[in-house]
Amino acid sequence: MKKLLFVLLLSISSVVHAQWFLVGENSEGRYYIELSTIQQIGQYKRAWTRFEFFIDSKMNTKMNVRSDRGMNEYDCNERKYRRLNYQIYKQPNFIEQIHSSNKVWEWEFIAPDTVLADGLKLVCKK
Repeated sequence: MKKLLFVLLLSISSVVHAQWFLVGENSEGRYYIELSTIQQIGQYKRAWTRFEFFIDSKMNTKMNVRSDRGMNEYDCNERKYRRLNYQIYKQPNFIEQIHSSNKVWEWEFIAPDTVLADGLKLVCKK
């Protein structure tokens, strides 16, 4: 009985735990998408994203920021995105939140051959 309870609890905790997929990295850090959150909303796709900034990145040097996460909305046909909300953190792995916003950004076109372009491709194929 104890083994069955342990297996059940273990399976529940793995469902609750976020599964971040490493999309790629650039000179600033690593870009991730939480695959289980990709969803179609009308003509757009949405997903939670995460960026872990390198210690020597411009973002960390300038603003003392090591990680951020936000809900992105993607227009797959027009190859653009916008942020619907975001949080930024002083430490990696979402530790020590220093700012958050629910202000929706303006649409921005995604440049080819970037981690954002790789993220767009991943989200739009799902």
